[in-house]
Amino acid sequence: MYKDKRLQEYRLDISSEDIVDGLIRTMSLERNVM
Repeated sequence: MYKDKRLQEYRLDISSEDIVDGLIRTMSLERNVM
């Protein structure tokens, strides 16, 4: 049970990091277009 919870939190951390990375890349692209 404890192990599963740790895995879920780990996955959430990864997905939120991916989202932030995607947002930063999108902002950089928009800046370059301007």
